[in-house]
Amino acid sequence: MEKLWTKQAAKYTTSNCKYSPCKLAALYAIELLHNKDEKKALQLYEELQRRKAMFYLPGETAMALNVAEQIAKL
Repeated sequence: MEKLWTKQAAKYTTSNCKYSPCKLAALYAIELLHNKDEKKALQLYEELQRRKAMFYLPGETAMALNVAEQIAKL
C-alpha cells in the first residue's frame, strides 16, 4: 500500500475530495483499512453523506456510497 499511497497521491486526493465522491470514498477506505483510524474514517463517511446532493453525477455518488458501505462491512 505504501507504494501506491505516495505523498503525491495523498496530496492530489485530499485536495480534490470536495469535488469527487469517489475521492472521499477512497480516503474513507484508506483511513479505515490502512491507517486503522475509525474516527477519521467516520468523519469522511459523514462528509460524503452530507455532500451527496451537491455532487454533479448522481450515479458516481451512489457508487461511492455503495463502495464505502461495502468496505464498512469488512
